[in-house]
Amino acid sequence: LNTLSLARGQTRVEVFKREIAEISIRRAFSIMWLSLLVIGTGVTLISYDQPELDLIKVVFECFSAYSTVGLSLNLTTEL
Repeated sequence: LNTLSLARGQTRVEVFKREIAEISIRRAFSIMWLSLLVIGTGVTLISYDQPELDLIKVVFECFSAYSTVGLSLNLTTEL
């Protein structure tokens, strides 16, 4: 919604005629970027340590582990 508001040239983010506070938007973006940084670091370290593993499987495992989904491609046993 923030991106849509910026594209429309609006200075406020509104949902159902209610404004979302700027601090809430900044916190959400901070959490999102920190999460991607942690996942990216995990993927990089695992890929560097074990280059024989398929990258897409490593990415799937890291995203699944970070978000505590519980899904796996049985790659964990090879780590």
